[in-house]
Amino acid sequence: MNPNGTHASSLSPTTNPTISATPATTLSPATIASGTNTFALTVTGVGFTPQSVVYIDGIRQTTVYVSSTSLTVAAALKKATAGTLAVNVVTGGVVVTANSALMTYT
Repeated sequence: MNPNGTHASSLSPTTNPTISATPATTLSPATIASGTNTFALTVTGVGFTPQSVVYIDGIRQTTVYVSSTSLTVAAALKKATAGTLAVNVVTGGVVVTANSALMTYT
């Protein structure tokens, strides 16, 4: 409970497109076959830290910091249909949707 008597909100990442942090600019691979549940993904961008975490379609992924411009991901998804997935990098608990990269599920 906060000092003013209200309850604190849960500690989950927030969406704030005005914050300019850790944009994902390139994905490799950028296309995955439908029904693929696990795959390795390299995310290239800027401003990554050892605390950066990749989310694919809102799902937190196991992320390995390689450098300030590269992350690798052991992705695990349960998506069986074709479509587009947003890939976000979270640093410091802030999801930056304005800087999402898109992955295609074919």
